[in-house]
Formats: sequence, structure tokens, C-alpha cells
Amino acid sequence: GEALREQRDSLSASLGKSQERLQTTEAQSQEASRELQDLREQVKSLELLKYQHERQIGELGVQLSGLQDQVQAKEQLVATQSSQIEQGSAQRRNLEEMLAACKQHVKNLEDKFAFSAQEINKGNEIIRTLHEGNKQLKAKLKEQVAQSQQQERRGMGLEKSL
Repeated sequence: GEALREQRDSLSASLGKSQERLQTTEAQSQEASRELQDLREQVKSLELLKYQHERQIGELGVQLSGLQDQVQAKEQLVATQSSQIEQGSAQRRNLEEMLAACKQHVKNLEDKFAFSAQEINKGNEIIRTLHEGNKQLKAKLKEQVAQSQQQERRGMGLEKSL
């Protein structure tokens, strides 16, 4: 019986150790299951975050494309406006040159007008002088005609009296 008791005690001790190992293994298994569950939740959370990031990246890509289009349109607008400004400046220079030429032409015409006015005044002075001379000549001629007529009358009066 002693061998059986020793065997039983040995089996009991072995059973106790096995039960302890089972409990430890079950505890480890439960801990591993909790860790696995946590890891699955983390994976699920990370996949959701990845999806959100991919969606944001897509939206940002669309925004970037739109902004690039806007930048390109604005650059084209700036180029067009620069060209228009250059054309406007060129037109302004041309108009300023034309204005300067017109002013010079007006000055030339004013100079010619002033010269013509002087010549007209000289001509008018000559005409006035000639007119005065003509009046004086007419007056002298009238006087001479009157004297001549008077002498004729005297001469006729002398002839009649003779």
C-alpha cells in the first residue's frame, strides 16, 4: 500500500503542479487573448485612420490640382495684363510723341502766323502810306486843275477884254 500511497502522493503532487501550470497557461492564454483583442482593435483603429488619411490625401490632391489651376490662370492673367500694360505704355509714348509733334507744328504755324501778321502790318502800312500819298497827289492835282481852270478863265477874260 505504501507504494500506492507514494504513487498517489506523487500523482497528487503532479496533479497540483499540472493544475498550477494549467491555471498559469489559462491565465497566459486569457492575457494573450486580451492582447490579441487589443491588437485587433488597434489594427481596426489604424485601418480606419489609414482610410481617413487616404481620403484626406485624395481631397488634398483635388484641392492642390484646383489651386494649381488657379495659379496657372492667375499667371496667365498677369502675363496678359503685363502685355496690356506694355502696349498701353507704347501707345502712351506714341501719343506723347504725336502730341510733341503737334505742339511743334502748332508752334511753327504760330510763328508763321506771327510773321504773316508782321508782313500784313507792313503791307497795311505801305497801303496807308500809298493811300495818303494818293490823297495828297489828288489834292495837288485838284489844286493844279483849279489853278489851271482859273488861269484859263483869266486867259479867256483877257481875251474877251481884248
